[in-house]
Amino acid sequence: MNYQELNFAISVCKQNLKLTDYKAIKFAEGLISDEEYQPIKEQREGWRRQINEYEALLPDAKIEWETAIYEEDGETDI
Repeated sequence: MNYQELNFAISVCKQNLKLTDYKAIKFAEGLISDEEYQPIKEQREGWRRQINEYEALLPDAKIEWETAIYEEDGETDI
């Protein structure tokens, strides 16, 4: 994935977490059972894991992206 794709994927994962926050709150308040919350918990853990993986790739992707931009502009120094 390139830099923009990584940032987009991170944004999607974070949005998914926000969209399920209310379910986490319901669980914390005892309004839904462990069984009801388990699949949601697993999804949220997966999104967090993806965010961490993608964020680890960002520095190298950013360098590649910046290098490509400078090469397109004909500049030699980054």
